[in-house]
Amino acid sequence: MQPFLAQYQDLIVSVGLTLALYLIAKLASFAAAKAKSEKVSHLLSLVNGAIMTVVKQFEETEAPKVRDALGAISAAQATALKTKAKGAVKSLLGTKTVAEMESVLGLDPTQVEAFIDAKIEAAVHDLKLDVAYVSGGGGSPPTPAKSEPAAEAAAASD
Repeated sequence: MQPFLAQYQDLIVSVGLTLALYLIAKLASFAAAKAKSEKVSHLLSLVNGAIMTVVKQFEETEAPKVRDALGAISAAQATALKTKAKGAVKSLLGTKTVAEMESVLGLDPTQVEAFIDAKIEAAVHDLKLDVAYVSGGGGSPPTPAKSEPAAEAAAASD
């Protein structure tokens, strides 16, 4: 067995080193992918937080100024509010974060604008649903009643 190992020692070492280098490269690739994923997650969290902050602020301060007697906002006023909100979001995020959105998410400036627009629309929609729920019944969402065998048996016997 000894002569066999001596004969193929260089080959075994070469294959071992190649395998080790391959595994190191794969680990580095996984680490880079994880780092990018965490960066994207953090960036989206920042953007979502900024958008929710601005939308809630505008609902409290700007929207009441333009609502009519029935509480409605015209399409032109809504567009103006959205444009103003988009500017406030970009200001809150800062130019560095907006530029980071472009590079990390792979978006051009027009796509970043569309992304922020869509997120503002979604936040306004969610806020309207929350307000409608709270005005309709108040409190937290209803939870399903827990089934208790003793209570069911008592109700069945009545």
